Amino acid sequence: MAKKNKVLEERQENFYLAKKAVDERRHDWDEKDDLYLGYIDKNKTISRAKVTDSVPFRLIMERVGRVFANKPRGNYTPEEDGDVMGAKVFDALGDYYWNRANHGGSMMAKWWQNVFSATKYGTAFFLVPYWFERKIIREINGKDVNFKKIIAYDGPEMKPLNIRDCFPDTTATNLRDCKWFQVREFITLKQLEAINNSNPSDPKFKNLQKLK
Repeated sequence: MAKKNKVLEERQENFYLAKKAVDERRHDWDEKDDLYLGYIDKNKTISRAKVTDSVPFRLIMERVGRVFANKPRGNYTPEEDGDVMGAKVFDALGDYYWNRANHGGSMMAKWWQNVFSATKYGTAFFLVPYWFERKIIREINGKDVNFKKIIAYDGPEMKPLNIRDCFPDTTATNLRDCKWFQVREFITLKQLEAINNSNPSDPKFKNLQKLK
């Protein structure tokens, strides 16, 4: 228990340090949002103009559209003759995951969102969690109707992150040097209960009844 509390305290301290660094950048991100949206502050403008300059919006949208107009192309190149079959397998897996990793949107939509954030803010982050999902299908055999559970997806997924909810290691100079990276997520009580229901024998979140 003491070890668990020590880990929790360390994580909270890391979060406060990273949040302080993120809050210092928040003003710059807000200004970029205002430029993109063409926001006019009536308390600061010296004129009564209601027409904004759409250059930032147009530049960002055109650049993102040109960079990501089509599905990214690439393939594995075998270094030796014995790697030819493995390269073909990895190419097939890449196409399979691209077409099936659609939890929260298609891969094109999620990649577009990531490129858009990187263009507007200068950087962007996304998670690649492992996603396992089952679904129930109905089988009709004459007059008999059976329901069967099948695996809908079992593989990597992609989740774009809001830059304001990312808290990297403040001592690192690049992402590879980060000893830790925290991500803030806002979820509902129903989502917490669904996570617990997926593994009733060992629920992840405790005392949910007190939140109701």
